Amino acid sequence: MIIRAGYLRDVPVSIGGTVRKRDMPIESQIKEEMEEIGKMNNPTDRALTMMLYLVRKQMFLDGNKRTSMLAGNHVMIANGCGIISVPIELQPTFTKMLIAFYESNDVKEIKMFLYENCIDGIEFRPLQEEG
Repeated sequence: MIIRAGYLRDVPVSIGGTVRKRDMPIESQIKEEMEEIGKMNNPTDRALTMMLYLVRKQMFLDGNKRTSMLAGNHVMIANGCGIISVPIELQPTFTKMLIAFYESNDVKEIKMFLYENCIDGIEFRPLQEEG
């Protein structure tokens, strides 16, 4: 059971592997920042930026990575860009990079890692006319 699922957390949380405590989420600030992310032209960049923003914000008591990945994938799928999926063999690398990102807020390295290794799509061959 997830306590207060879907509600912004109202207690401090820590993130495993880091020493920094996350600030309490402020709904109006999150809405403003999400609105700015929503203005990004490139849907893949927008999806990755949104995912990383949300995962670092730690808005909920539980499920922040899952929720963040789901939000990023919503943007990806809605724009025909494939999906974000971290392959099992890259999970340890992703976790290390995520912890570094939590600490630094430097998005460049983890975003490039995700872009190069964690976006899957389907390549369709053109339909051949029967005849």
